[in-house]
This record gives sequence, C-alpha cells and structure tokens, in this order.
Amino acid sequence: MEHKAKMFARWVLTIHLLLLVVVIAMIFFASKSVYEQARQQAMDQAEGSQELLAKQTADGIKAFYDSIRDDLDLIHRADDEEPTTPPTSAASPTTLPSTRASGARILLGPFTLPFSFRMLNEVGAAGQRDNRVGSILGLLLWRQLDTRASLLFAVDADRLNSNESAASLARNPAVRAIGPPGSNRAAHDVAEKMQAWLAKIEQPSVSVFQDFGEWGAGNVVCVPAPERPGDKNHRLLVALVPIQKVRGKFLDKLNPADNSTAATLADANMVTMVSSDAILVGINALNAEDPHVRELARLTLASKQPETQAIEQPYRFGNVSRQPRMMTMVPVSVMTGKPWFLMVSSRLSQVDAVVNRIFKKALYWAIFVVVAMTAILVSTSISMIRGRTRMERVRHQMLKRDIDQAREIQKAWLPSHKITLPQIDISAVNRPANHISGDFYNWFELPDGRLVITIGDVTGHGMSAAFLMATTQLLVRTTMMRVGDPGRCMEEVNRQLCTQIFVGQFVTMLIVVLDLERGEAQVATAGHYPPLLGDGMSFKPMPVEPQLVLGVDGTAEYPTEEFVLPAGASLLLYTDGVLDVEGPNGKRYGRKGLTEVVSGHFESARALVDALLVGVDRFRGGKDLPDDLTFVAIQLATSPKASKVLRKEKPVSPS
Repeated sequence: MEHKAKMFARWVLTIHLLLLVVVIAMIFFASKSVYEQARQQAMDQAEGSQELLAKQTADGIKAFYDSIRDDLDLIHRADDEEPTTPPTSAASPTTLPSTRASGARILLGPFTLPFSFRMLNEVGAAGQRDNRVGSILGLLLWRQLDTRASLLFAVDADRLNSNESAASLARNPAVRAIGPPGSNRAAHDVAEKMQAWLAKIEQPSVSVFQDFGEWGAGNVVCVPAPERPGDKNHRLLVALVPIQKVRGKFLDKLNPADNSTAATLADANMVTMVSSDAILVGINALNAEDPHVRELARLTLASKQPETQAIEQPYRFGNVSRQPRMMTMVPVSVMTGKPWFLMVSSRLSQVDAVVNRIFKKALYWAIFVVVAMTAILVSTSISMIRGRTRMERVRHQMLKRDIDQAREIQKAWLPSHKITLPQIDISAVNRPANHISGDFYNWFELPDGRLVITIGDVTGHGMSAAFLMATTQLLVRTTMMRVGDPGRCMEEVNRQLCTQIFVGQFVTMLIVVLDLERGEAQVATAGHYPPLLGDGMSFKPMPVEPQLVLGVDGTAEYPTEEFVLPAGASLLLYTDGVLDVEGPNGKRYGRKGLTEVVSGHFESARALVDALLVGVDRFRGGKDLPDDLTFVAIQLATSPKASKVLRKEKPVSPS
C-alpha cells in the first residue's frame, strides 16, 4: 500500500508541478509580451516627444539667427529715403527729427527712432555732424543685439580689400564698430580674419564656426547694406555671435542637472560646434567610434530629415562613455546653403523607469496569480493524495482481510492434529514468503491403517497459488482414499489439473505412504526433491527417480517406488524454498547447508524442525525469504524389524 500510495503521490505531484510550470511559463511569456509592448509604446512616445523637442529647439536656433539677420536688415531697408532735417541736438531723444519715409523703426523705451546705415556713417564722420547723435543711434542698435551678439560693426568690404592709404582710412574708416563701446580694435581684427569670406557676401549669411580669441568661438552673421538699392558695393553689417550664447539659450535648457538629456550642435559637416559636454566640441559624428552614431549621422545627412535611433548598449562618443540612450538628430536650417545638425539624446533608463513603474504593478498581479495557482494546485494535490491514501488504506485493509481469510483457509487445509500412532512422530512448519504460501503439506490415514504424507510446491505466490494448492490437496486426499497407491494417485491428479485453467502454473509434489506395521514406504514424486533419510548420524537423499511435474502433460506416468525403512529412521521432506535461501553475501544455502545442519541424532521430529529453522535463520542473517519455506520431519520408533534401508528389487545406494 505504501509503495502504491507513494507512486500515486509522486505522480500527482509531478503532474501538478508540470501544470504549475506551464502556468508560470504562460504568465512569464504573457508578462514578457506585456512588458515588450509597454516598452515599445513608451519608446514610441519618447521618440515622438524627443523629435518634437529637437525640432522645436532647432526652430528656436534658426529663429535666433534669423532675428539677428532681421535686425541687421532693418538698417539698409531704411536707406531708400534720406532725412530732410538732420538732427542738431541730442539733448532730448524725443525731439529727434523724422524722415520723409518711415524707414526702419528701432523700438527703445517710449519712443521710436528712424535710423539708416548712411545716417550712422554720416553722423559718425569727424567734423560733419554731432557725434552724440551717432553714438545714440549706435547705442540703440546695439541694445537690440547685445543679448545675442558679442560684437557689432559695419564694414566696407571693397575699401577693406583696396590699397587705400592709411591716412584716408583714418579719416573715413572701412570698419566702424557699433557696439560694444571701445570695440574698434576687435572689429578690425574680426574683419581682417574674415576678409576673404566677407568679400564674397552678396546675401545674408552665417559663417562657419571659428575661434575669435578673446571674443570666443562662434559664427559671424553678415547682412549686405548697400548705400542705395541696386548698388554693387560691399557695405556690410556684421555681428559676431558667440556659440556659448546659443548653448546657454538653447542647449543648456535641454540638459538637466542629472545629465539625463544631452544636446549637441554640429555644423554642415557634422563637426560639433557646441555641446552640453564641452569635451565633445570638434568631434565629427561621421567618424564616431560607435557604429550606431555613425549610422544615424549618415542617415540624417543624406535625408535632411529628423532621424531617431535607440542604442540599447553602452557606447562611446568621442572620449565620453554613455549609457544606453535614444538619440535624435534634426537639421537646422540657418542662412547657409547647408543645414546644421542638432543632436539630442536621452537615457533609455528614463523610458525603462516609466515602463518599470507600470510593469511592476502587472508583475505584482502576476506573482499573485502564481501564488494563487500554486496554493490551488498544492491544495488539490494534498486532497488527491489524501483521498488516494485513504482509498489505498481501505483497499489494503480489505485485501488484508481477504488474504487473512485465505491464509486461514489455507491453514485449515494443513493438518492440525497430531498422529496418535505410537510408532511415529511428525512435525512440520510452513513459512510463506508472502501472506499466502504456495507450499503445502498434509498427512492422513487410509482405511487400511497406512499413513499418507504429502508435500508440494505450487509455482508463484498469492491467491492463484493458494487456489491451485487447495485444489491439489483436495484431489490428492479424495483420490488416495479411492486408489490407495501414490503413483496412480499422481496420475489421476495430473489428469484433473491438466483439465483445469491454471495457465502457466504447475505443481511439484511428493507422496509417501508409510506402512508402520511392516516398516515399508511407498514413494511417488512429480518433479519434487526426494526425501532425506537419516540414520542417526547423517541424512542422505533416498534414491527416487525424478518425474515430470503435475499440470503439464495429462498422459504422464508416475511409478510407485517401495523402500524398507530401518528402525528409528528419520525422514525429512522439504521444498526448494530452503535451498534458495540467500545469505547477506548472496550465497545460496543449498543441499549442502541443509544436510550439514541436520547431521546427528535428534530425539524428536520437533527437535529436527527447530534445528533446521535455527540453521536457516542464522544463514540468511535477517534477509527476506525468496520463496516459501516448508519442512515435514518424521521420526520412526525403534523397531527390530530392519536395520538398514532396502529396496525390494535392489539395495539402496544413497548419493
């Protein structure tokens, strides 16, 4: 019962464990799918938000440079009309003269002021007009640009490139600083540095990124300002825009204190002009170490459209190591022919943090489902195992009751009475390997006073062996009462068994008929071991011819052999269970062990049986019996009729 219950428990636990594994696997893959979908949605949203932010920043940078260009462009658009009444005093700004045309209006405080490049040039010339007016006009224009530019000056590019004398240039300079005050020297230096580029300017333009020394690195915004519409001269208004103003106004706002977002502005060749990481200035994205950065730069340069790429592993950009990021690159359309490029990147950990907060709740529910399913499966397993255990216990009890009843019936077939004849002493033992033995023995008296002793072994164990044993015993008893001869009895029992349905089973049996008055024994065997005959010193097998077992061939013949027994002789009948007993070392007991343990003289049949049991138990050392163990010991009384074993036809020569 315990084995079956354990097998069932293992089976139930295995099935439920597999179900639990399936449930966990389903929840795992469902959770993984939910996480991947949620992360993809978050990535898409982050990508859209970052592209929008990058586009807005790019538009802001473009508007920043466009506003500088527009402010510079206001001057030359006012030059199509000259002032009718030149200003004579700057004592009160509200009394400054008007022009015939509206010109450009520069807003400053509560009033507006008409202003043109020609007016600035004229009032700033020595000895022509009051320089205070020119100073006011320059101050007003500079006030418009000082938060965006670090230097503002006017330049006559043709005169700058001419061989005009120094005296002429001193009287009428080719470069005139407008702001800040005292910046004439800086204006000349920047103009000379940009001389070749300024000579080619025909429309509003922005120069390439350069380092201007004490004025910092940046770009030059230049607007043509001819004296009159249609003039071919190169009068220019120039503003130096430090790139750090762009960084402070746009890029630094994208880079919070935790550096989770970074921004970089590159020129038309993808060379970094300014970055939230100063170490990246001068790095060419097309030559970046990481292939993802190179690919993104190449795609954006080719398409001139915003491009975004998620870099899922740590990477390097220049000398900066970055964690996984989402990188967006958008073109910035400034006044140059080729666009600049703004690169905005943000940590993917920000996306993961949002997803993890959402997924954590789903994970809690998944864990709850797993725990609930585990509890249900464990409860079901325990219930099934307990139910099966109870059922097995009841079944075991019923089977045990049936087996006990069968054993009682089997024991009832064994002789329970002792022989009252004074000439003989009989003792027997039957130890089943299982609950029900396949061995049997019996003795009974015939009507003529002879004593019949039988011993047999049915193949197998359990109920089928018990039924076959009971059938054989019944047949032997009824047949011997009728025929009185052991050989003929064997033949009749064999025919009867062959007609029964005992598939694959057979019986070995030995019948001994003792005539105590004459001291003779008739023996018939069917595949059973011959009896051992003892003379008070040792036991030796009686010379009985072996025959076929019962239940195989219904035509088999079984002869009866007759022997004369010596006075005080002992007979030992046994089954093969005693020979198959194994010791702890695996060695079989065998006939040698049997004859050794029973050597010598025994006072009674019971003493002989006890000696056998002690010898067998000592040999097996607690190891289970492999087969049923059965002995029948017969002790004859001392008689003067015979002194040795004789056969009627020939002497006995024991082996």
